[in-house]
Amino acid sequence: MKHLQQKQNKDLLRYALFFFGFLVLYNFIVINHFKLWSANIITYTYHIFDYSFGFVTKLLPGAVYHLFFKDVYLEQLNVYLTILVMLFFACVALLLAKMVVTQPTQSQRNTLLVLIIFYLSGPCTFSIFTYQLGILDFYWLPLSALFMLLVSNKYLKYLIPLIFALSILVHFSCFLSYLILYSLILLFRIATAEDKKEKRGFLIVFACSLVLSLVLTVYFITHEQNNLTYSFDAFHREQQKRTLSFDEIYRIYYDDALYKYYEEGNISFERARSVPLLTGTGAFAQIINGVYAQFKKTMDMYDAARGFRLRFFFLAGLLAPLYALFVKYWVRKIKEGSRLQKITCCLCIVQFPFTMLGALFSPDVSRFLTHAFLIQFTLFFYVLFKEKETNVIKALLPRFIGSREVLIYYLIYAITFFDPYK
Repeated sequence: MKHLQQKQNKDLLRYALFFFGFLVLYNFIVINHFKLWSANIITYTYHIFDYSFGFVTKLLPGAVYHLFFKDVYLEQLNVYLTILVMLFFACVALLLAKMVVTQPTQSQRNTLLVLIIFYLSGPCTFSIFTYQLGILDFYWLPLSALFMLLVSNKYLKYLIPLIFALSILVHFSCFLSYLILYSLILLFRIATAEDKKEKRGFLIVFACSLVLSLVLTVYFITHEQNNLTYSFDAFHREQQKRTLSFDEIYRIYYDDALYKYYEEGNISFERARSVPLLTGTGAFAQIINGVYAQFKKTMDMYDAARGFRLRFFFLAGLLAPLYALFVKYWVRKIKEGSRLQKITCCLCIVQFPFTMLGALFSPDVSRFLTHAFLIQFTLFFYVLFKEKETNVIKALLPRFIGSREVLIYYLIYAITFFDPYK
């Protein structure tokens, strides 16, 4: 027994090191073309602001950075961000290694390894987070890793509502992405709880998370702009003072996100919101009109640069074979289990197209497809592991799919990449 445990520990370390090394080398060689990861003027700007500018969303990454450093210098920021990415990669590698070593046969290990290689590479999992080092969306990843830790602990799971809140503070678009991930995992845990006490605990966590998310949403929609401590021009002057590593300042994102100002050619936020869907100034009308204005502005941007649509359909087509495999698994699960399990699996199918809706409100096509696909893949792995069903993976593959077809598909998949901001 002791010998078996020692062998499993060695295998765990071996697989974890392999996955970590693969992640680092793939992102260094294939995605960044042998260049060290570095923030640019856009992602640098995300870290110069903190809550002295007001209690609003989108400032959490900068606020955390300023807990450790007073000023933002590019070299210092690169070291900080690289360490965060490496720590996250180490967590992912360890979790995946744990999945592999618990498989009862070498055949199941090998099948799982193939899927894991797809998970660790490609255009829509982790690549955008090293290519655009310091992208706001990256901060959802360590929060998701922390969520995985909390949801597996009998007592710490009651801290999960804080993960929902922190995700909102990173960016509102988590409602289309990572809040969906957290919610579906919680629903799965409720549906598969072994006793009433465990089920009740997860129900309390889920309910508190939803209520807190709703309260924060209404609060920020109705108060965010009033919470800003600087006028539009004063904001830029302070931004100029804090921008120490570049000769210019990057204005587009925060002008739009905080002050609702966007002017680019014939496209403007003012024009987009000039014809509201609803009249009135209530919270509901503000939400609907704000979403509609963002949608109209994005459609104008799509019309101005048709490459956005081509990129969307190309990436969606590239991801389709893997998504089809996931759907086949969810359909298989729908045929068994409780009613809540069936509902959860149906929602897992819907999650991918639902998160992709983010591309209707932002032209960052590969960014939203990354969130949609990464969440779908993670849900698949999570349920597969919890249900101990890795033996069904081969049965999900069409009979005409062999090693050669998988290899050709993977090579195309692995070398494809698009800048999420272009």
